[in-house]
Amino acid sequence: MFQSSIKALLVGILVCVAVYVGVFIGRVNSRNVLYVPDIPERTVSENDGIIKININTATLDELQMLPGVGKTIAENIIRYREKYGKFVDIIEIRYVDGITKDLYEKIEKYLTIGGF
Repeated sequence: MFQSSIKALLVGILVCVAVYVGVFIGRVNSRNVLYVPDIPERTVSENDGIIKININTATLDELQMLPGVGKTIAENIIRYREKYGKFVDIIEIRYVDGITKDLYEKIEKYLTIGGF
């Protein structure tokens, strides 16, 4: 009996977590199905009053919102992303032509790679 109570509690917790993160449980053809909606990544978000730019999805215009980043550097970021794939860590942006140590320190707090 105690074991089934723990099992029921764990199932309840998992259902709550699933609902919290936007996972929907439904029934299709008498089978349980887990549906995870495709949520597009946001490029620009606000966190603690600081606007963050997702360097993996940002457009040319969005990248130019960063202080000290003009059209040429924004194009270099996009070119780098297209050639090497998504950034895994924001420090990788230092490999982009035109991103100096000083510029990186200026824009670092405005950068994200996703997972807002």
